[in-house]
Amino acid sequence: MIKQHWIVVEDEISHTVEYTCKPLIGKINVIIDGESFALKSKFLFFGLARREMFRVGDTQALLVVSASGRAQVLIKGKPIDQD
Repeated sequence: MIKQHWIVVEDEISHTVEYTCKPLIGKINVIIDGESFALKSKFLFFGLARREMFRVGDTQALLVVSASGRAQVLIKGKPIDQD
């Protein structure tokens, strides 16, 4: 299982983004400020690579998932450091 976590600060307010991926069964879950979103995917690494737009507060963000299941959060095209 892959687990990643980011803190996004917007107008001095901290937002949390949590990501978990179980590549063998293709289960991806994203939690934004406590609200959970399941992303459908195929199993065994096939189909894990994807790009998903989402909002963190009023800020537009992009979740970029590689074929290995690791993810990055981009805001205005720049990656956010993991917490």
